[in-house]
Amino acid sequence: MASMGLIYGSRFEDIDHMAPLMEILGLPLFVTDEKILESIRTFYPAVNVQIYAPPLLGKALLKEGNTLISCLLTTKIRRLFGLEEMMEKRALHTVFVPHGYAQEDLSRGILGEKHILVLGKKMVDLLYSLTTMYNFKTLVSIGNYRYLYFKKHQTFMEEKIERPFSFAKEHKALFFPTNLEDPSHIAFLRDHLKEGWKLFVKYHAKTFNDLFDRAIHSEEKLDTPYVYPYLEKGSLFVVEDSNAVYDALFFNTPTFFFKDHPELDTLGIRFQENLDKSLKKVENLQIKKKEILPYAFDQYNSLDEIKIRVLALLKDINEGDDTIY
Repeated sequence: MASMGLIYGSRFEDIDHMAPLMEILGLPLFVTDEKILESIRTFYPAVNVQIYAPPLLGKALLKEGNTLISCLLTTKIRRLFGLEEMMEKRALHTVFVPHGYAQEDLSRGILGEKHILVLGKKMVDLLYSLTTMYNFKTLVSIGNYRYLYFKKHQTFMEEKIERPFSFAKEHKALFFPTNLEDPSHIAFLRDHLKEGWKLFVKYHAKTFNDLFDRAIHSEEKLDTPYVYPYLEKGSLFVVEDSNAVYDALFFNTPTFFFKDHPELDTLGIRFQENLDKSLKKVENLQIKKKEILPYAFDQYNSLDEIKIRVLALLKDINEGDDTIY
């Protein structure tokens, strides 16, 4: 039976992880939210995306196949579709796709997963460091498939960049906040970016009309699932607990945090009020950052290599027993 991907609800932050992967694998992607559907059709038009109302989704997935790939933990999937699984007398197999090295993904909740797509040796080491009581059956390396996807589709993705960003003559300062930052950080950055700099904000876990959304000026907002086209063209990058700090390893974009990160001291430094001094300090990290890259992401030469690895996993899973009742 077939495999498929899932973005459930308004998880905008899942798009840039799931849509490229489903296009690479040639698998359908199921969604429940109209805005997610529109975003995928706009930014990833080659993806076979299908939308269902939540009450109808479980039955549709079980009819489509038996292996579900998503950024949702299996415990959440069981809560969503357990009734339909019980009625069909079989369970959906699951493959977990972490957003990356953010703490939200690499927490103890992941220990119940059987099949995980990992980015590199660093992620494997982190998973096994959580506890000796884990349920992992297969950890399949996919490296940084999103970067390879970006290089393949770079021209198209750059055409989708917002006009204020494309035409800005100033140095571009990027801020990718998550739910760990405070909206006041936006005003702080505006105040301490000197003349010749312009701030652009891509809110990871955005909610319409929330405090963060209201703090961003319309010409500053990057309302897109893309990350790499902006990191490539940005002159500096501010982030907190987000995998984007590892994505930035592929570029020479200076990286800053709002607080000290001892565990990330080779990736960036704390943003200080004197921008010139901050930029000078962060220059010294460029060599160290490049040394981290092969540990954080396994290196592959093509998307086909990754596709073969994941399809082999799916074949093994689909040949297994999915009867649960």
